[in-house]
Amino acid sequence: MSFGAGAFVVATVALELYRGSIARHQATGENYAQALGGLIRRNNRRYGGYVVHLGIVMVAVAVTASTMFQSEKTAKLNPGESLSIGPYRLTFNGLGQRSEPGVQIVEAQLALEQNGQLIDAMRPDRRFYRNFERQPSTSVAIRTTAFEDLYVVLTGWEPDGSASFIAFINPLVIWLWLGGLVAFSGMLVAIWPDPRPRLVTVTAPSRGLAVGRA
Repeated sequence: MSFGAGAFVVATVALELYRGSIARHQATGENYAQALGGLIRRNNRRYGGYVVHLGIVMVAVAVTASTMFQSEKTAKLNPGESLSIGPYRLTFNGLGQRSEPGVQIVEAQLALEQNGQLIDAMRPDRRFYRNFERQPSTSVAIRTTAFEDLYVVLTGWEPDGSASFIAFINPLVIWLWLGGLVAFSGMLVAIWPDPRPRLVTVTAPSRGLAVGRA
């Protein structure tokens, strides 16, 4: 239902822009890009509202996709073992430790493959801050694409070198942010001052009548 409603709104807005651009092109002889720009400038509130609607559709579709089609997998891996989720394969290459001022970091090294090709390295970690060692914080490894986000979390490890992970895929997360930007852009278009001069009707006493009264 969400995808269908979104497609309906997008089709309606596209049809409005198409019809308006064609009409202005025929009336002024401008090319289609100029006609579209002029159309928006002359009625910025209407078409800015259309852009806001498109941004809301993007957010709604992204929320639906990331909620309904999330994939999740948990695994305990020894060095050299792999975890597969969706089109991805994560191979655990062992744990490492490093220090930064005030914090000790335990980091997992994972090779990320997609469709059999090595594309990235992911390094989720746990951070132990000085005086708060019993309350470690978790840094999630994230890979973002136009269609989905891959998250990998290091949840624990054992003395034998094995480690436990949670991996999950959220589709279209980046479209949440893009939809917000589109909606904000539409709002700016809608509230932008109209540069055209406006005729304003005013009333004033006639000078001749004023002199006559005098």
